[in-house]
Order: sequence, then C-alpha cells, then structure tokens
Amino acid sequence: MKNRVNYTEMKLLRDAGLGNANIAARLGCSVSLVDAAARRFGWPKRKPGPNRIVDVPLMFRLWADESIQKLEIAKRLGISTSTLASLAKRHHLPQRPRPRVVVALDPTPNEIAERARECRERHYAERRRESDKVTARVMQGGAA
Repeated sequence: MKNRVNYTEMKLLRDAGLGNANIAARLGCSVSLVDAAARRFGWPKRKPGPNRIVDVPLMFRLWADESIQKLEIAKRLGISTSTLASLAKRHHLPQRPRPRVVVALDPTPNEIAERARECRERHYAERRRESDKVTARVMQGGAA
C-alpha cells in the first residue's frame, strides 16, 4: 500500500524554508516527489540563500601553498570545491599542479618467487604449530 503524502504539510515546510531533501526525509517520500509537487501546484521558487563572504586574501595564501589540496582549501574557507573553482577563475588564479600519483611497478619474477617462498614458509610454520597442538592433545589423552 502506498503512503499518502500530506501536500499541505509539504507546502508549510517549503514555506518555512526547508530544502526539498529535508522535506522528503520528514514526510517519508522522495525528493523528486517534492520537486514534482512544486511544479504541479505552481509553488513559487524559493529565494536563494545569502551569499557567503569569502576571505579572499586567505584564499590567495592557501592557493599559493601547493602542499594544500583544493578540497582542504574549500573546507577551510567554508565553501564547496565548485565555488572555489569559480572564485579561482574570477580572480585569475594560476593553475595548480596536479597531485603526483606514484605508480607501483609490476614485481619482477625474483620478487614474486621471494614472496611465494615467504608465504610457503609461513604456511608450513602454521601447519607445524597446528600439528604440534594436535600431538599435545593426543599425548594428554584428549581426542584428536
């Protein structure tokens, strides 16, 4: 059975300034249902929130420090990475170098053989300890 959605409550929540995701979570419906209801009933679009004030000198200092990633800069400024990209473009900030990715080379045949030998030794050592425990139980008169 489908749950009934109270569109009056939806409208009240929307007028109170809640976002569609919050409204959907409160009413137990999908975000797309809230979007569709707004279009169907002709509810006016919500006004955008206030613009955030960004500390531009701090942004310039953080941008110049190449050891800080863009995500960290955005977090420190309290903005999203897309907003940071827009601000960087607006202020003509230079491109930052891409983070270097260290690629591990494929192991050589000698390294593979060495790793296999280590795994075999560990496996046999574990089996010896297991067989030692079984032997000890048998010697004590327990079942094997």
